[in-house]
Amino acid sequence: MDPSGIIGIIGVVGQILAASVKLGLDWKEAPADTKSFIGELEGLSKVLSETLNNVIKNPDFAAAFQGKHSSVMSSDSALLSTSQKELDDLLGKIRKGGDGRRFGWDRMKAAFLNERTQTAVENLQRRCNMLNSMVAIDNIALSANTNLEVRSTRRELAEDRVSDQKRRILDWISSSANFEAQQADNIERRQAGTGQWLLDSQQFRDWITKDRQTLFCPGMPGAGKTMVASIIIERLQQEYRDDKSIGLAYVFYNFRRQHEQSPRDILASLLSQLYRGHVADCKYVEDTYKNHDNGKGPLSTKEIVALIQEISSSFAKVYMVIDALDECQPNNGHRHDLLTAILDLQNTCNVSFLATSRHIPDIERYFEGCSTIEIQATDSDVGECLDGHMSRLPSFVQKSSPLQEEIKTSIVQVVKGMFLLAKLQLESLTGKRSPKAVRAASVKLSTSSGAYDKAYDEAMDRIQGQPEDQGNLARDALSWIVCSRGPLRTIEFQHALAIEQGTEELDEDNIPAIEDIVSVCAGLVTVDEESAIIRLVHYTT
Repeated sequence: MDPSGIIGIIGVVGQILAASVKLGLDWKEAPADTKSFIGELEGLSKVLSETLNNVIKNPDFAAAFQGKHSSVMSSDSALLSTSQKELDDLLGKIRKGGDGRRFGWDRMKAAFLNERTQTAVENLQRRCNMLNSMVAIDNIALSANTNLEVRSTRRELAEDRVSDQKRRILDWISSSANFEAQQADNIERRQAGTGQWLLDSQQFRDWITKDRQTLFCPGMPGAGKTMVASIIIERLQQEYRDDKSIGLAYVFYNFRRQHEQSPRDILASLLSQLYRGHVADCKYVEDTYKNHDNGKGPLSTKEIVALIQEISSSFAKVYMVIDALDECQPNNGHRHDLLTAILDLQNTCNVSFLATSRHIPDIERYFEGCSTIEIQATDSDVGECLDGHMSRLPSFVQKSSPLQEEIKTSIVQVVKGMFLLAKLQLESLTGKRSPKAVRAASVKLSTSSGAYDKAYDEAMDRIQGQPEDQGNLARDALSWIVCSRGPLRTIEFQHALAIEQGTEELDEDNIPAIEDIVSVCAGLVTVDEESAIIRLVHYTT
């Protein structure tokens, strides 16, 4: 409410009282009903003054209703405007009557008790009552809001305590096998439309909609199995983003991380992902944590499997995706233990399981009778991939759409659905100096069973043909990546290459740029941006 309306009323009442005094009338002679009227005006003026100072103009009151509805503050100033007009008329009559003429109590009474004046004062009284009611309503609302805020604060504190405990439990459960960064990197590299054929297939639709389904996705090396796995994971994340009754856990096996991808590590990662996505209390997980001296004792593989079973049964459905099962070592029964644990879950829980792998009989026997989709990139997928890498070719290629189409057609025909081979074949054209040279090289692209070997040999020939410093940098880089016991982060990789024989300190001026390293390696290495790991473009390299 605009305070000017109340201020106006208070001002008019004050002027009426002052005008009465100025007339010099003896208060003792005033009629009783006139005294009552003036007293009523004074009382209403005080009510309005208190409302103005303690509520409407009080900054603490306004602050308390910041962002909230207030009945008083939102009421219309027109509420008082009619009463003010009638009181203004009354004041005018009093002043006019006192202009050199006798203005006794009888005439004052007539002015005060005029029907219009009486109606105006009665309306003012009703509106003062309304203001008082609004103040009372606001106080009740403020009390309710305060109570709500207190409860909300208590709930947030309780949730913080739960969150803190959940973080401690996750730290206790989880191994070093974290796959979120790799998933983000894979999706970042995806060309639009890649893998849509699989998402549209009946086998995949059955897997995603029916209960307790197993889908096996084998493929040749370099066929894009890992990218397909990431596309499926992304689809599940999008499909069930707001559905907390659905669980999702996934794994990317990596032959260079075998030391941290034992069956226990992988199962612990699956458990961690499911527990992280579980919104309700998991008493069985929390009890197990307490039984291990609040996380001071390690979980056994058997306990992890039991917890996965418990938490999976609390979801309406769980999806599990494991990529590159062929990179899970068969030694010591690791592969058998992992597959047995996951497939056994389907006996008691609504778990749908999808795995990718090379064609290995020992793996395929676990999926006999299950739905199978062969992973082999379509010509369209390969074409999209080549479009995404065409910028690596000389400028005369980039300026000629017909030449780009010729290159795509030649490569698509020979790679037989293998992304990696398509990239290597495209890379083999980067050093050509004319359209004629590009066309001649495209005709000679290998279609034999040894196409990968030939592509790798040609890549090494390109490395050898570079200026000496660039060739040496490429050989050193490949040696470090191939011989390292685990994945190399870009910063440690750069530092390793910067070290010179006979030096005792790192010379920062000798650190090569990652972009330059990747460039001289002829397409054989790549960098995972999310995890900042430099690696061979494929494990077959």
